[in-house]
Amino acid sequence: MGIDNIVEFILQKAGDIQEVSLVGNYAEGIDSGNIEVLIWGNNLNQAYLLQLADKVGKKLKKKIIVNFDEFVGHRIVLFDNNSKAYPVK
Repeated sequence: MGIDNIVEFILQKAGDIQEVSLVGNYAEGIDSGNIEVLIWGNNLNQAYLLQLADKVGKKLKKKIIVNFDEFVGHRIVLFDNNSKAYPVK
C-alpha cells in the first residue's frame, strides 16, 4: 500500500474535508511542542480525526491540537479541496 492509498483512505473516512491548515505557533515558525491544525469541511468524522491526530502526535512526540471552527490569524494551508470556499477572517 503506497502513501497515496493511505492518504486516500484517510480522506474517505474523515468526511468531506475542504481545507487543512497549520495554525498557531508552528504557522508562525515557533516550535512550542504543540502543532495546531484547522480542519474545515462538511460532515467531518471528528472522532476519527481526533484519534488520528493523537496517533500522529505520539509518533512525532508533539501534542496535536485539532480545531474544526474558523480561525483568525496566520495560517499555512496544507490541503485545499477548492470545491467550496470558506471565509477567512
